[in-house]
Amino acid sequence: MTNPYPLPRSIRQTEILVGDGGSTYGPFAGFQIFDVADVEVWTKPQGADRFSLVAAIVAKVSDLPFDFFTINVPGGLPATTHYVVRSARLHERTAGVTSGTRVDLTALEKELSKQGVVLQEIRRELSTRIVSTDFGDAEQTLPSPDGISVLGWDSGGKLVNRKTDGISLLEAQAAAAAALAAANAGFKFGTEADFEAANIPLVLTFIETAGYYAPGDGGGHQKRRIPAPDPVMPWHKQSADGAWWEVESVTAGGRRIIYAAQFGIVPGHDVTAPAKALYASLAHAEVNWSPGSYSLTDYIGVYGENVISRCPSGRHAITIRQLTWGLPVFSTADPDNPAVRPRGVKFYDLGGEAWCDGVKCYFYDSFYPVDLGVYRCEAHPTTTAAEIFLLRNGVLEEPASISGLGTDEVTITLSSPQLAGQMILIKVTNKRDLHGQPAIWGQGKAAESALIFHGGGDDFRAERLHVEGFVAQVAYFGDWTSQLADAHSYSPVIRDITFDNCDFVLLSEAFNWEVDQIIGGKVSETQTDTGLVLGQAPIYKDPHVLYVTDRSTLAVTQKGRVGVLSGDNKYSSNYKARNVRGLVVEAGATYEFFRHLDIEQVQDTVFNFPVISGAFNGSLDGQRAALNLWACSGVTINVDRMYVTSDIAFVARFRKGLQNVCSQCTIVIRDLYITASAVRSNDWFVNHGGVDCWVIIENLYILDQMGGYLYRAREEDISSPALFSRRGGIKVKNIHCTNAIDLKLAAFVSNNGVTHPSGVTADFDLDAITNGKLTAATFDLRGADHKPLFRRSGAQVIPFTVRTNGTVIISYSNSVALSVAAIAAGQYRVTHNLGHANYAVSVTVERDANASRFAYVDNETNTTFDIYISDGANFQDAQVRCVLAAKAYGFV
Repeated sequence: MTNPYPLPRSIRQTEILVGDGGSTYGPFAGFQIFDVADVEVWTKPQGADRFSLVAAIVAKVSDLPFDFFTINVPGGLPATTHYVVRSARLHERTAGVTSGTRVDLTALEKELSKQGVVLQEIRRELSTRIVSTDFGDAEQTLPSPDGISVLGWDSGGKLVNRKTDGISLLEAQAAAAAALAAANAGFKFGTEADFEAANIPLVLTFIETAGYYAPGDGGGHQKRRIPAPDPVMPWHKQSADGAWWEVESVTAGGRRIIYAAQFGIVPGHDVTAPAKALYASLAHAEVNWSPGSYSLTDYIGVYGENVISRCPSGRHAITIRQLTWGLPVFSTADPDNPAVRPRGVKFYDLGGEAWCDGVKCYFYDSFYPVDLGVYRCEAHPTTTAAEIFLLRNGVLEEPASISGLGTDEVTITLSSPQLAGQMILIKVTNKRDLHGQPAIWGQGKAAESALIFHGGGDDFRAERLHVEGFVAQVAYFGDWTSQLADAHSYSPVIRDITFDNCDFVLLSEAFNWEVDQIIGGKVSETQTDTGLVLGQAPIYKDPHVLYVTDRSTLAVTQKGRVGVLSGDNKYSSNYKARNVRGLVVEAGATYEFFRHLDIEQVQDTVFNFPVISGAFNGSLDGQRAALNLWACSGVTINVDRMYVTSDIAFVARFRKGLQNVCSQCTIVIRDLYITASAVRSNDWFVNHGGVDCWVIIENLYILDQMGGYLYRAREEDISSPALFSRRGGIKVKNIHCTNAIDLKLAAFVSNNGVTHPSGVTADFDLDAITNGKLTAATFDLRGADHKPLFRRSGAQVIPFTVRTNGTVIISYSNSVALSVAAIAAGQYRVTHNLGHANYAVSVTVERDANASRFAYVDNETNTTFDIYISDGANFQDAQVRCVLAAKAYGFV
């Protein structure tokens, strides 16, 4: 028969195991018992000399006679406690193995296995726990300890108590070395506080901690004893007995590799004090942060050169929370020492959040272009009425009532109805306005709310960051203290930053720099001022994905490259630049904008955009343009494909700045798609006083209505500086209309009651128009010295009639201004505004049935030609029909 109680070979004892903080352990492989009373649990806590027997609750797994089991130790076993489980059965006989006159085989098997269990345990004790002698040696009995002797052999080979003076020096040294090695290997403190409170024997040269605040929290490390250091660095520690110790580390690339948790920067804690202490005197080091969440109530000063901060687990594995609104997480600028401008400071793979009043910063908005009756916006359960802002056409007003506070959505009631043409905007945010508040570094308090505030120093890098809630993801200044022309910092790189609810990346006074892959969620609009541009709006204005400026210093930001920028930005530009020079922008596609590019006094710069697309019809001031150029010079903007579908927004504007007009700027668009409803009145491109500024379009697609003119040049109160005659203009090669609309292509006329512009060129290939219709209003070219170059493939025929009394001119197109005057009998002089265009004139004089033809060709320097009537005797009765044919061949 099969043995119902099989007993495998075993010593009936586990190996030395380690607790995990729990109370219940088991079952144990290959280890079964008959009775729960047979089980013993021995433990050795951290620091104990030996194992000791502890009480434990034993339970069988399946309640079988011979079964596996578990143990439960009240209070649990920490991860620093070792334990052993063994069986120690005291044999007994209480049950018989016979039934009547027969032997009960099952009972017999059970009794035999019980005896086998006891025999296995005896063998275990004989093999592992009993002192044995060699064959032929005398029997041994251990003497009783007396506290002053050591164990030794007598002449008969017996173990006896002996005095120590008989031990040789060599033996003592060997024993001491063995004991010291064992002590160094096993001298381990639970926490850093335990180490700092300890008096450590002088013989020890190494110690170890199991954690910083608690065993196993990631801050455990090894230290080695050192002489008193000078200077004392963050990795130098002192125990209670005054001894100095150094945290063990390695060096790579000339930098000490530091693990932040070993210095108290441990996830789940307020790390303000330990982080400031570690970084205060740090240089030529790499600080590795563990994954997890951290809290700060102050900023961390990074003032030493060549310091790298990173989280090896990546930006989404770490969150550093700045709990004090308006402060950065890291700052390389020392407010007490303006000379600090550390080189080579780098931040990689970090994540940070801004909090305000104990709540993570949030920003919600809702836009209502027409009256919907109900005005709602997302909110936070902690939102107060003071954190809700209602704007009508950009002007802040008080709502009549607010309901829904304490929930995740609020409802606003207006104080007066929303009228046609009014835009209602609701913003909900706990990011308090920092404008006008005292700034630590004097660059505007809003700019100081950043994951990283850089006050100056070459070779700065910030890469692979995730930022939420700050005003600026990164605020970079070449020199926060100086306004001198040479106050640049060189070669910064800001790249691969993801963000949500931030206002802009700020860059100022940089030379030879790069910004790329700033990819955002919502671009928030939470400051009345950036601290850099004053007087912009009554509240919450000017958010940007990237803000490049020189903060009005002489250190012009220049020689930079900008790559991909993107974000949900409904209120201002993705690209904002002021007083910079030498940018090269290789951008990614942008599919939603309000003002995509907003640049002022930018020089010698190229922007390349593959796609720009926007359908946002909102308006805070009614003057938004996808491409906005203020007093720029030498700027070229190239766009492969652009969609602007709006009743309000401009495609582009050239505008006069405070001191200068735009000059030598060109916008080149390969494919431009525009459409609007019939209510649109704004023009699509506006030149407010640019000099030699051009719009060049290869293919213009008009999807429905145009509204205003495609291009308008106007002076708009520009009295100085004086504008040159070479104003630039617009060139369009092909025009495609989806239906037969009346085209409104160019107007060179002021609509502000000032002098009409002069010297503007309109170059359209009228042979390359699909569906669109030319009318008398297609061109309105008032002013003087214009160049209307209307065809490339043939001559534009402009028929008109001159009556010989010189009083009537019938013009079938007002694109050419004509006048006529009698200069002699039978001779009239026609003046036109074709400038120096290449043209020819054909004249037919009709009188009764007689007719004669005369052809005249301009010498390309005059704007007049003369008409002669051959029948001098009857010239007053003649009628002259003329054809003015202009063939454009390019710009002259």
